[in-house]
Amino acid sequence: NAHLSGILPDQNISVIVRLDKSGTTEIFTSGLDAFSSDFHALYSGEFSKPEVWSGSHINFAVSSGNSGLARTVLLRPYAIGYVTLGTARDKKLPYASIKNKAGRVIEANEDSLAFSIMEFGGDLDPARLTASLSDGAGQNVWPIAGYTYLVLRQRMTNVDCTKREAVLAFWTWFYESSTVADI
Repeated sequence: NAHLSGILPDQNISVIVRLDKSGTTEIFTSGLDAFSSDFHALYSGEFSKPEVWSGSHINFAVSSGNSGLARTVLLRPYAIGYVTLGTARDKKLPYASIKNKAGRVIEANEDSLAFSIMEFGGDLDPARLTASLSDGAGQNVWPIAGYTYLVLRQRMTNVDCTKREAVLAFWTWFYESSTVADI
């Protein structure tokens, strides 16, 4: 990018990607796919496979899990990567603000993620129970967002009612607690 000439050091950037298939990779790359026709043409849905990233135009390294990726970014000079907002905060990683489709520079936070969900929340794919939250047009939308799922067994065998009630109480607390909302 010519606008960054003289601002960034003249060093190769290492792109750190997930080795394992992950929702984080899917969400991040679907955002890149929505923003860039060049990215779409190069990777065409195959971007979660490490061998696709290994072309000579990308100096890349792989890592497992969000925590592993975060650790690799911290330890490697001139490295960039992608993790969840929660991981970035937990590991005290700096993270970028991004210009959204409306032309506003937006910081990732609870509000900008909520605006993404509000814009796309009604577009759920009934087969997958999900919707793409990438590249929304709203003024306050964070352009790279996705859903996290909680899956519980409907019928638990060999589990007494006390344990079932404890699981229900935990998830009720999790969704209603102001303590959790502040994390």
